[in-house]
Amino acid sequence: MIRTSGLVVLLTIILALSAGLSRHPASGQSPVALAALRHPDDAHLRLQWLGVSTWIMSRGEDVVVVDPFFTRPSMWQIAGSIFGGGFQPDVARIKAVLPTLPETTRFLLIGHAHYDHLMDVGYYLRTAPTQPLYVGSRTAHNILKGWAPPKLDFVIADDPARLGRPIRAGQVVVTPFLSSHAPHVFGLTLMDGEVLEPRTSPPSDAWEYKLGQTLMFVIDFLGEQDQIVTRLFINGAASDPGVMTAIPEAFLSRHPIDVAILCVPGWDKVADYPMSVLDRLQPKQVILSHYDDFFQPYVNGEDPHQGMRIVPFAHYEGFVERLTAYYRRRATAPPVIEPKTGDIVCVDC
Repeated sequence: MIRTSGLVVLLTIILALSAGLSRHPASGQSPVALAALRHPDDAHLRLQWLGVSTWIMSRGEDVVVVDPFFTRPSMWQIAGSIFGGGFQPDVARIKAVLPTLPETTRFLLIGHAHYDHLMDVGYYLRTAPTQPLYVGSRTAHNILKGWAPPKLDFVIADDPARLGRPIRAGQVVVTPFLSSHAPHVFGLTLMDGEVLEPRTSPPSDAWEYKLGQTLMFVIDFLGEQDQIVTRLFINGAASDPGVMTAIPEAFLSRHPIDVAILCVPGWDKVADYPMSVLDRLQPKQVILSHYDDFFQPYVNGEDPHQGMRIVPFAHYEGFVERLTAYYRRRATAPPVIEPKTGDIVCVDC
């Protein structure tokens, strides 16, 4: 059904007018060589960025996948989906980058339920050799039910009984916390809202991927004695400063944050970001994320300083300048990594 809401029409026009007039052709590249498959018996923790908010975290046989997304429809396709439907995962594009999840994937984490975080998860529900534990919001859960998966082990992380409570699989512990999502344009957050009941079919347009509750995660990789060896933080959206109080000081005192993976877009739409995150966490290393243009097909090896297509309105250089200024005022500054697509960061090599 065509939607006639004035707000939806306005936002559709904004998206359409912002679209590029040309598309990069499909790259024809082979699937990305995964660190998780090249080092299955290695004790080092490797973080591999596959564009947008997609991360493959691997330490030996313990793998965590975050927000896998490779369909990457154009703005024209997003706007047109409201009128024509047919908004489905692009299997060819998915297979060109990550045909299936690594067999030892313990968790698949979903930061929120927008299409650029959730859309391709329906594909992996049907193709993963072994199903991991999915962790996300109630909205994400209810959208995925529309795919009628034969099996869905899903932790609804915004359930009050689950928030701030550790979830373990293999030698990995994930702790979810409530976060927030910066506005997109004119103070509006696109595709806002929740899906309160399980869907009976997959979404047919981009606007059915409602935001739901935004989450941030702390991910602990454990040693042989179940001690925390490496602690990571990841957020899939720039957040309001108040959300960081959701992570208790007592929790942080158990082990420092070794790596903070920070979303770039939206940094200029909320107050005190990323300073509020860095003040609270004091990470030993910072890695930037979610800044490549996900309205274009994935291309491996794109460099943010050498021709990468940056997502519109991300103001990437401004974010880097703000981060640099923040650490210039401090006695010490951790490494800040600006990865290329496909890059592998070895945390403890």
